[in-house]
Formats: sequence, C-alpha cells, structure tokens
Amino acid sequence: MTSNSILNNEQQSAIPEDSVLLTETEVSNITGYSARTLQHHRQNRRGIPFVRLSHNKVRYRPSDVWSHIDNLRVETKEATQ
Repeated sequence: MTSNSILNNEQQSAIPEDSVLLTETEVSNITGYSARTLQHHRQNRRGIPFVRLSHNKVRYRPSDVWSHIDNLRVETKEATQ
C-alpha cells in the first residue's frame, strides 16, 4: 500500500484503510492482473471498482480490491463439510 513517509507509524495506523488509495501498479502486484488488463476492465466498466482522480490518474480502494478477490473464491468440498 502507498504510505506517506511524512507520517510516523502511529499516525499511519490511525488513517482509515480506504483513505489510502492503491495505484494501478500496486493492484497489479496484488491481483496478478497486468496493467493492460486493469485498463481494459476500466474501459469496459468491469472488474474492480476504481476512482478516477483525473484524466490519467486512477486509484483503487483496498476494500474493493479485496472484495473482488473474495468474489473469485471457489468453494471446495472440504471447505463446505
């Protein structure tokens, strides 16, 4: 996650998780999706919800990324017993 180096650890831990937004590169590293795949999903309004800060600046909320990953979860027989 992106952090602001001006803040100390205690100040950083007081920041609500979704107030720190993830870059396309960070989301790519977390999900394994290429930057091009994330761009394609945005163009087609699919995939992970995003925040458009400007014409060429896009960010993602951590909770949206993890929710997307949770939605990809496949139950197995062992998990349901």
